[in-house]
This record gives sequence, structure tokens and C-alpha cells, in this order.
Amino acid sequence: MLVFPDYLTLISSYAHEVQPSITKTSFEDGYVKNSVVNSQLKNVVKLKYYTCTSENYLKFVQWHKIYLNQGSNFFLWNDPVTGKNRRVRFVDGLYSAENDSNIYDGVDGGYNISFSLEFWS
Repeated sequence: MLVFPDYLTLISSYAHEVQPSITKTSFEDGYVKNSVVNSQLKNVVKLKYYTCTSENYLKFVQWHKIYLNQGSNFFLWNDPVTGKNRRVRFVDGLYSAENDSNIYDGVDGGYNISFSLEFWS
């Protein structure tokens, strides 16, 4: 199984959201029925990583595009809270990147890469 790149460094807080796996049906008499939709809870974590060079950023782009099939495939990611590897994938295959460098002084300042990962527990 593919593994998250070790050349990226976590730079922001770990935001964790558990999404409900039940559905509610309201009846005319006021009764509300809850039904389980999934046997496991969907978890979403929002993260921001940093890489200090354009070369590492381009390696990440290729890893995402080719090996992860544009973010649709699962991979192993080390959860910084539990210290355990989780089987995760990108939410909707999306990420965003921001260049830290100043194009006028020619210094390669690296990239901030933001994305959300999803897993089930």
C-alpha cells in the first residue's frame, strides 16, 4: 500500500470532524425515527503541510496524480495524535498549495499544502 510522503512536515493544528452515520425521518405526528446508514463513522481531518523546496512540491504533485490516481486511491498516513497508521484518502481528491517564495528575489521559499483526509472508524 502507498505511504504518505515523509518529506512533508505538518505545520498546522489537527482539525478532526466526525460525520454522522444516521439519518432522521420525521413523521406527521412528531415522531422522529433514527436509522443507521453506515456501520462505521466517517472521519475527516483538515491538515496543512509544508515542503521547503519546489522539487519536493513537484514530487508531491506527481505522487498525488500518478500513484493516487488524482487523489482517489487510499494510502497509509501516520496520525499525529494516535501515532498509528491509518488507511485514508483525499476528500474529493482535492488539495491546495501556496508558494512561500518571493518571485522577485528568486528565493525558493517552499510550499504550504492544505487538504482534508477521510477515513472510517
